This record gives sequence, structure tokens and C-alpha cells, in this order.
Amino acid sequence: MKRTKAILAAALAGSMAISAAFPAMAQEDGGATLVDLFYTYSKDNMIVEYYDSNYLTESGKLQKKSYDGFLALSQTDLDWDGTEELLAIRLKPAADEDGDTVNTLIAEVYQRKDNTLQRSAQYTLAEDILAYDGAQIDVFAVDGESGQFLCCEARDSATLLADGVTWSMRAAGYDGESFYEVSNVSMAGSAFSAEDTEAARTAMNAVGLYPQDLIWASAAEQCGLGLICTVRRYHTSEYENIRAAIDAGQAQQYGETWFKNYMNPDRENKFAKEFAVKLTESAGQAQTAQTDGVHYSFDGDYVIPDSDSRYITEEDLSSLSADEILLARNEIYAKHGRIFNNAALDEYFRSKSWYQPTVAGSDFTDSYAASVFNDCEIANISTMVKYEKAHGLNGY
Repeated sequence: MKRTKAILAAALAGSMAISAAFPAMAQEDGGATLVDLFYTYSKDNMIVEYYDSNYLTESGKLQKKSYDGFLALSQTDLDWDGTEELLAIRLKPAADEDGDTVNTLIAEVYQRKDNTLQRSAQYTLAEDILAYDGAQIDVFAVDGESGQFLCCEARDSATLLADGVTWSMRAAGYDGESFYEVSNVSMAGSAFSAEDTEAARTAMNAVGLYPQDLIWASAAEQCGLGLICTVRRYHTSEYENIRAAIDAGQAQQYGETWFKNYMNPDRENKFAKEFAVKLTESAGQAQTAQTDGVHYSFDGDYVIPDSDSRYITEEDLSSLSADEILLARNEIYAKHGRIFNNAALDEYFRSKSWYQPTVAGSDFTDSYAASVFNDCEIANISTMVKYEKAHGLNGY
């Protein structure tokens, strides 16, 4: 499994933004719940229940998709301090260290400040999910000693083109300002050792769960816990018929993905943009089909010409647009020949006369970056990423 674990890898381009703050809300909404306000003013997709069909391609592969939308909203007192927060669960596309688009499940906490809703904390519940032909991803809460633990058990299973399972269990508490992690275990394979099972058991025990069956069965179901939301992918045709279609190279439906929000059953799906986006494959790398309609432009040769010799400040970044910051950050990589899998970035940098694409994305590892970046470049990447996170720009 591909994971982005360090800032140099994580700093690669993302194209989907998370709003850190909402526009000013109407004064008469002062008595509305946080869920009401979020649902009304957010410009993102809100999913209550949705079924998405999944297909085989003519080449006998699974048609991959990315998803972008909130799967549940809950007004709750996570840290038991007497003040309720808004907990939002979001499924969003993100770029991994090779530039491939993967699905990531994120928990966000919002608080009302003055006349806006502002995001105060964020935690990644699961990464690189919905990559195979089967899945069960459960998000649920467990009471701890001083608050609730937010948990996610994610299991992706491959049965058509391979045989195996990727499984993870993550859990975190909230201290009023940020999430703190109490469990984070993941594994992949077709068979698991006693050591793997013990690691899974330890992850469950850390939040007071003691399911009899591990990895292959839902802990929430075994322990009788209610779900915040769930995502399930399953076959809609007999296995033999799907295998015959794969062997014959026939493009047809093999399954379905079900998204269910248990927190807001009385609301309706709200679509502000496309929720499910097909991914196309090119040279072995998956890229969003949407990039065909995205084009970056900047009149000069460089957004920040001296990013390799001058330390950038937040004041510098405040005068740039989100796209310009994204380009400036990736400009540092481009100066060292990094080849971009993102089609829009690749198109943009190849239009610059100074750009010499010489290093494949898979070869531009953290260790390689450390060997070619100087201290100024590393600091500037960090500054831009922190700024983007603080302002909810470019997928942060």
C-alpha cells in the first residue's frame, strides 16, 4: 500500500479543497443547530444514502473512482466539557506520494465562532480505501473515561483480480483543541499470522472493544455499536458471470457501493458538484478524469523565482491565489526535474522553457528530495503547507 508519511511527500499537489471557515451566516440563524448551519451553508456534497454502480473496463480491470462529500454530521460533546461541537465525516480524493488519486476518509470538528463555522481539528480515519471489488468501512464512537473515541474500521477485499484484504483500525479522542490518537494499526495480505491478529486485538482493546472475530468481521456489529456512517461495496452479479466478463474483456457492472449516513436520516442528499468521479489510467498511474478540464496558468516563468534562496513568509503567500501557491510549492520540485503524474501540473510545467523533466515521481522519494533540496527549499515547502492547512487550501 502506498502511504504519504513525510512533509516532502505530502506536499505534492492536491486539487480538492476543504473549507476551514464558512461565509458569514444570516443573523436569524442564531438558534439553528450546528448541523442545520453546516448543511445550509456548506458548498460541498452531503450524502444521506447513495448507491453507486461499479463497472469492469474493457481491459478486464476494475473501473476506479474517487468520491468527494460529507457522509455524516453530528452535533455532539466529544470531550464531555459541556459544549457541543460539530463532528463531520468526509470522504475525499487525495494525491498519494506518486501522484495517484486515492480515497481518504477524514473526521473534522467545527465550532461556531461569532457568525461563522470554523474547523478546529482534523483526523485521518482511513487512507487508500475503495480500491478493490469489496469493502466495509464503519465509523463509530465508543465512550472512554473522559470523552468519546472516534473509531474507523476499514476493510477492502480483493476477490476478482487478486486475493487479499487490506485492514485498518484507527481511533482518536478529542481534547477540545485537537485529536489525539489512541489506535492506528493496518495490515494487508490473504492470510494473517498470530502476531497480526494480536496487533488487531490490541488496537480494539485500546478503546475498550473486545470482539471475538478480528479483521474478517465487523467489530461494531459484534459489539452491538451504532454506526455514525458506513460504506459497503459488494458484488451485484454471480462470481462466475463476473469472471467470464473479465476473461472476455466485457465492460459491465460487477458491483455497487452503498453510502449510508445514520446521523441525518431525515435530510436529503445535497449535491454541489459531482460526488463520484471516474478515474482513468495512463502509463500505469491513475489520474482523475476531471484534470482534463483543469488548466493552470501564470504569465511569468516562476511564481516565486527565488524560492531556493529566500525564506518565504505568510505575508508573501497572502497576496497569492490558491492555485498560485500550489504552483509555487510544486515549482520547487519542478526545478529539480520532478515528473508530475497530475495531468494539469504536467501540462503547466512542460510549458515552461526552464523545466527539464528527468526524475519519475516514484523515484522522487523523501531521501532523494533531502539530497537535492537545500535548507531554504525545505523550509519554504513547510511554510506553504502550513499556510494551506491553516486556510483550507489545495486539499488540506
